[in-house]
Amino acid sequence: MLNYSQEHDILHEVSVRDEELTIYLNWPSGLMRDALVKMLSSQVGWTLVDQVMAGGRQADVCISAGVDDALMREYRGMTWVVCASFKTRSEVQSAIKKGAKGCISMASDGSELLRAIQQVSAGHRYLCHELTRMMCLPWKDNHLSKGNHRITAREQEVLTLIAQGRTSKEIGKSLAMSPNTVESHRRNIKQKTGRHKVAELATLAVQLEAMNK
Repeated sequence: MLNYSQEHDILHEVSVRDEELTIYLNWPSGLMRDALVKMLSSQVGWTLVDQVMAGGRQADVCISAGVDDALMREYRGMTWVVCASFKTRSEVQSAIKKGAKGCISMASDGSELLRAIQQVSAGHRYLCHELTRMMCLPWKDNHLSKGNHRITAREQEVLTLIAQGRTSKEIGKSLAMSPNTVESHRRNIKQKTGRHKVAELATLAVQLEAMNK
């Protein structure tokens, strides 16, 4: 479970920027939920809501204990942070494929969750440190260190937009390049990484963003 120490209260260790956010907590009742409610409610400008849609407005961030297939499928366009006991890379990839913008290990502490909320609410993706190590290191050792496989800065920009579900036309407009040039970058990325599915590319985008922090 997420490490929340009463003796060393994370509320006093982590300060986050003031930002108006509504947060939906999809978490079973119990001491862990109570601790999370206390932590999240203490953040200036953050409001917890009791449903995904509150007053006709979607919650800005939805936090889920594990992958809730039905809820995440129903609210596919929402910004989801999934907290789970991820054991393998494929489990993380599956969560991302199902719509998670952030993934947090249950072994993480509350500060990771606060950082995840900040990052995903700003339009970024987020993996906690433990999952970043799990996902990044084997790929980094095998690919990034080899010149012929190195992802260029421009390719990373394209990759980030692919991970957001943008079309080649949309990416071209955003980066001021032709759709044909975008397609060329797509082919290069796939050839260099051996990853072809959008979920795999989204995972790669998370890895590269994490390594560049």
